Amino acid sequence: LVFKIVTTPQTKEEPKDPDTCNLFAIYSQFADPEDTAAMAQRYRAGNLGWAEVKGELFSLLDEKLSRARSRYEHLMAHKGEIDEYLAAGAQRARSIARPFMAEIRKAIGVM
Repeated sequence: LVFKIVTTPQTKEEPKDPDTCNLFAIYSQFADPEDTAAMAQRYRAGNLGWAEVKGELFSLLDEKLSRARSRYEHLMAHKGEIDEYLAAGAQRARSIARPFMAEIRKAIGVM
């Protein structure tokens, strides 16, 4: 989907404004500050094409999201673990909610 992000019709040679670019906005949320500053400088210097920016953004997202993707793939292959997590969460929620609801019932006189 990164390669379908709409960009301006600027040529590769033209300087670009990182402050108004969707690609840069996404890039800056995942890259470290040094890489973000370097990319902004490359935008302003020109000679940077949209295909190149999209390729770098794709690589960055692929790297940053690989751990979450692996976890997702594991859980989809082992759906029983999801049920276990949900059951444990429900148990924790009940342990908090029951005493709280008892206080509410007592306060409004419904016991």
